[in-house]
Amino acid sequence: MKIPYLQRVLPFALLFIISLCYWNSLSNGFVWIDQAEIVDKLLIIDDWEAFIKILIFDDNNYAGYHRPVYNLMHSLDFAIWAGNPFGFHLSSLILHLANVFLFYTLLKWITNNHWYALISAAIFGLLSCHTATVALIHSKADLLACFFILVILFFFQKIRRKEELRVKWGIVILISFLFLLALLSKEVSIMLPFLGFFLYILFRKSREMYTIDNFTIYPLMIIGITFFVLRIFNNSIESNADAIPFIDRLLSFIPVYINYITSSLSSVELTTNDAVEIWSSMPVWKFGLQLAAFAGLLVIQFVLAKKHWMIAIGFLWYNLFLIPVAQIFPILHFRADRFLYIPSLGFIAAITYYFFYQIEKKAWSGYKKIFIGFLLLYLGYSSYRIWDRNYDFSDDRTLFGQLVEKHPACREAHGFLANDYLLRGEYDQGMIHALQAVEKQEDFYSFTDYKFNYGNLAILHMRENNFQEAYTILISLTEDDRAHPEAIFNLGICSKRLRKYSEAQQHFEKYLQLYPDNIDALFNLGQIGLELGNSALIRSAFTRYLELNPSSPYKEEILDTLETL
Repeated sequence: MKIPYLQRVLPFALLFIISLCYWNSLSNGFVWIDQAEIVDKLLIIDDWEAFIKILIFDDNNYAGYHRPVYNLMHSLDFAIWAGNPFGFHLSSLILHLANVFLFYTLLKWITNNHWYALISAAIFGLLSCHTATVALIHSKADLLACFFILVILFFFQKIRRKEELRVKWGIVILISFLFLLALLSKEVSIMLPFLGFFLYILFRKSREMYTIDNFTIYPLMIIGITFFVLRIFNNSIESNADAIPFIDRLLSFIPVYINYITSSLSSVELTTNDAVEIWSSMPVWKFGLQLAAFAGLLVIQFVLAKKHWMIAIGFLWYNLFLIPVAQIFPILHFRADRFLYIPSLGFIAAITYYFFYQIEKKAWSGYKKIFIGFLLLYLGYSSYRIWDRNYDFSDDRTLFGQLVEKHPACREAHGFLANDYLLRGEYDQGMIHALQAVEKQEDFYSFTDYKFNYGNLAILHMRENNFQEAYTILISLTEDDRAHPEAIFNLGICSKRLRKYSEAQQHFEKYLQLYPDNIDALFNLGQIGLELGNSALIRSAFTRYLELNPSSPYKEEILDTLETL
């Protein structure tokens, strides 16, 4: 059957409009942890041997994740664009456009309704809470995982359209491989086989809902469970998943669940990383209202789901893919819009289909023009919010400044602001935010890298000549074998300024084991030798220093010192 020209053109027109809305994000730079992951090359893979090592041994846990496909995507971007952030943003936008097109194609195949598929894809593509996912390079894990999940569903649906009752091993292997890629992009993908299992249980007797034999789901379940077990028993993961007890995490997620629907999906309030209020710190009446609202939302979804299987599948998708955010699985726990990228597919499919269902049943057919007008207004408003919010991700100060203004309890934002002020030499402002970043909070839970923030706090104390305060902090940061080299170097400086010369010598020598050609450490070690009267230390440190830095402004002074030994 020939497809009408308008139906062939409109999906590509939608992709063009989405591209325009995100176009200004392409000029943004590296923000947040892009500096560490990309600029400092902590996640850049130089060769295939390194990739295989990360894939098998999981020894690159900069952020506490195991996402080698995400690392590989960054590495491919870096190979093409080097240090130009434009290319990294461009690949994010391309992935988002691909996801929108796949979403449209799947819904059209499933329902045979072009307009339903197009409107759902438009809402997904222009949903302003997805701005952080597309405009933040660090959020590419969500885009990749979503892409592989949609490709898997593409093959499932392709089989359904052909009504192939016999399972082909080639398809099973391909789908299993794609699922593994999704898992190695982001952990939330683990929910896909559970979704397939529930769909099989609920709709196995429905001809209308025939998909594929549950035999195809089993390999995905095996892969997912194996991945989960390996992650649970991996001691190399540094995550604060257990910072609050399991039950507290679940109960504290109830207000987050409500906010995701009433604030984020409706574009009323957008957030990048927000602190989560711990349920036990709330007044009883407040948590009671939250609990009632949560139950009400679930009841509404249940009632709507009974009207059609498409609505039921959508809400099931939404709730299942939100489970990792509730931290049943060990994933960091805070409210962030980007966590909605994959779950929103189901929510949008369900809500949009409900409206189409009511119109088709003639109940609301007289209000069709009103719905269309409201939809166009919403998409226009959401498009503006995307364009405007793209500027929030232009640099760290803008990103975390607006986040701290809206959510003062977000310690992660304070930590990155402190680092930004420190790099710019604005130490007073840096101190304010560094103290906020390490402040203990009883009422809110917010992810924070304490070593990073205390390290910055120590440097700020050093800038203000508070070497004893800095020394105390750095001692605690260097107690284990995994201490950051910069903390070791700074501890050497503090020890030297506090006249603890023998201790300072030990710290600089430890640092030089890691970086044997560091001229600053060698120079300080030579000065310590002078204070201790250690001729051998003076000679070895200053001699090596001059070999590495022959144009040093202290060259003559050092040569005179060496001659007198």
